[in-house]
Amino acid sequence: SSTLLVGIAKTLRQHLDIPIICSVQDEEVWIDSLNTGHAAVAWQAIADNVRYISHFVTTSEFYKKTAKEKIPQISKLEVIYPAVDKGKYASSVYPESPVIGFFYRMNRANGLDILAEAFVDLKKRNTIPCLKLKIGGGYAGKDKSFLKEIRKILSFYPDDVEISESYSLEEHVDFFRSISVISVPLTFDEGVGLYLCEAFAAGRPAVEPATGSFPDIVGDAGILYRPNNIKTLADSLDTILTDQEKYNRLAEDA
Repeated sequence: SSTLLVGIAKTLRQHLDIPIICSVQDEEVWIDSLNTGHAAVAWQAIADNVRYISHFVTTSEFYKKTAKEKIPQISKLEVIYPAVDKGKYASSVYPESPVIGFFYRMNRANGLDILAEAFVDLKKRNTIPCLKLKIGGGYAGKDKSFLKEIRKILSFYPDDVEISESYSLEEHVDFFRSISVISVPLTFDEGVGLYLCEAFAAGRPAVEPATGSFPDIVGDAGILYRPNNIKTLADSLDTILTDQEKYNRLAEDA
């Protein structure tokens, strides 16, 4: 598994005469949120156990660079891009009305407020007839007040917004089949977004900020924008959802 479990590597090495391969992915999101003292101990613990690992893998060229900066003791590190079962998600049926999808934990760090405001902006422009927004992925208890804020932002368009407060595996695949485009405007640099792979498997392009691994993962399967603010996101969504030829090309690349 990931280096967050690397403490077991020594024991594995002592008892098993086989290679040990370990993944490196978004460790700093967790470790650097600890207080300074604990974060330093955690990074050092990883560094101390690197010698028991035969090979490391990570999920993007972006995170390969990040991992080498955070854990310089790693020498062998290879990028293996994430994947999903394409057949499970594949769908040639697209929604009749354009639907923007957000699928991740519903919190500020993942940029749901930016997307909500961009959606309101687009509805006011009225350049995309019958535009809808679908939000899924679940939330934690401490996100409840933030979700109230999101509902208030979107309150003028109750018939055009769907927020799925619960999460179920049964609804997971159907979510990606029910949207036209995926957009999760993260406010931090992420090593990979599995939701992008899932959207691409369904033939849905992405609109994402040009940060972290997004340039790596999105490529020609969507639009990358900068800076990550309401207007630029709204402009990018407007572009992809008002130009059918461009949308079809990006969907094909997805």
